[in-house]
Amino acid sequence: MKRLKYLTEINPPLPHDQAPEPDDEVSFLPMERIGEEGSLDLSEILPARSISNGYTAMLDGDVVIAKITPCFENGKGALCCGLHGGVGFGTTELIVLRAKKWSDPRYLYWLTRGHHFRDWGEAEMRGSAGQRRVTEEFVSNYRSANLELADQRQIARYLDEATGKVDRLLTLRRRQMDLLRDQRAALIQQAVTRGLNPNAPLKDSGLPWLGQIPKHWEVKRLKFLCNVTTGGKDTINAEPDGEFPFFVRSQTVERINCFSFDGEAVLTAGDGVGVGKVFHYYNGKLEFHQRVYLLHNFHHVTGKFFFQYMRSLFHSVALGAEAKSTVDSLRMHIFLNFEFCIPPAAEQAKIVEWIEQEEARFEALLSSYSRQLELLTEYRSALIHECVTGQRAAG
Repeated sequence: MKRLKYLTEINPPLPHDQAPEPDDEVSFLPMERIGEEGSLDLSEILPARSISNGYTAMLDGDVVIAKITPCFENGKGALCCGLHGGVGFGTTELIVLRAKKWSDPRYLYWLTRGHHFRDWGEAEMRGSAGQRRVTEEFVSNYRSANLELADQRQIARYLDEATGKVDRLLTLRRRQMDLLRDQRAALIQQAVTRGLNPNAPLKDSGLPWLGQIPKHWEVKRLKFLCNVTTGGKDTINAEPDGEFPFFVRSQTVERINCFSFDGEAVLTAGDGVGVGKVFHYYNGKLEFHQRVYLLHNFHHVTGKFFFQYMRSLFHSVALGAEAKSTVDSLRMHIFLNFEFCIPPAAEQAKIVEWIEQEEARFEALLSSYSRQLELLTEYRSALIHECVTGQRAAG
């Protein structure tokens, strides 16, 4: 066994012959451009004079490790490759390892990816909450197997290939999950705007974004379908073990020990990042935030149909171009004048029942894929650990 300080240079300066001139362009790597699975975003290039002072220097072949919480625990780090001119500068919250001649850079990268290194590093962090960091002392004294260079390279090649296969599977599963979500959204939108009968006679809705709707459906504005009110509580009023649900401006429902409404309602965020995206349906006693809109006392439309229609269409249709950027607050005239196409009550009930059945089917598939992602991620982590600690033969 050998300590890393004998295998690497830790936070070394740039060699004189590789230090850039002030006008030379180099890669710039703030923390957000360093991925949690070894990726680097090298799209930002700046003149060396603008960033050479006060930043961490690195070369192609160096291993970088995020040292601050939660970036370290989340696995932020990479093997530098493809830096502009072979040189980069990054956040001071990085530790740089430069392999000595008897060490392989890619093996060092995999060594720092192992959960043994990460778990011990987390246990040895220093500092106050929210500002805890892995120390250079920990990295220097971390012990690893003293392997011949050829063995290091064999392990690195094996992990490159084996984790590459796992990563391709992970990418495929994530893409399949995205496609499932898109398909679910499209089916719901089709159901709430055209119904379940593909042969139903159609008419022009009079709305360019909606087009034709079943001939026996009506079009009405939101303000004629329900009453709208806002809450009187703030986020600080939440109580973790409260008796009643407390609807705030996110998809997460908090708890509280009081209620101001009892009945069927649809709730949505009035401002913040959840505008037009966060919708809840609830029937019972509840409390809600002062910037949450509660819609109730439904006319001509059931609460569940209203909920499915709003969450399917409001963000993309009513907010229009604003939906492509951050919307700070929900403009009341847009909200109240949002158009609904409304089927008869019996048809609404059938559409809602069909949507709920389809959602259950999609959720089962997504849950299965999510579990596969967890197992693949666990396998990948175990594979790295076993190879760099000698518990698995790399070959």
